[in-house]
Amino acid sequence: MSESTATAARRTLEQEISSLEKRSIPFGLCDALREGMETTTDVLDRPLLLRVPAAAELLGVSRSTMYELIAAGAIQTVHIGRACRVPRAEVEQYVEQLRRG
Repeated sequence: MSESTATAARRTLEQEISSLEKRSIPFGLCDALREGMETTTDVLDRPLLLRVPAAAELLGVSRSTMYELIAAGAIQTVHIGRACRVPRAEVEQYVEQLRRG
């Protein structure tokens, strides 16, 4: 989802929640909707597949180190045509493996 689409979706959801508040919908329900809105739009803003340099930046390593991790099989990639992408889940799984030792 593009940034402008996500922004438009947030704006629309906020308007709907404000409309509910004006109709005397219980206050706690509107707060819960806002929390859910933040969670949903945050997920939509995060791409599932990353370019190798973006994955390296996410891990805080150099691009060369990321390619070494890929070559060693520590992080799996997917290909879309000729484009090599790193699934965000692979990066998160790698960090979890590092935590476990």
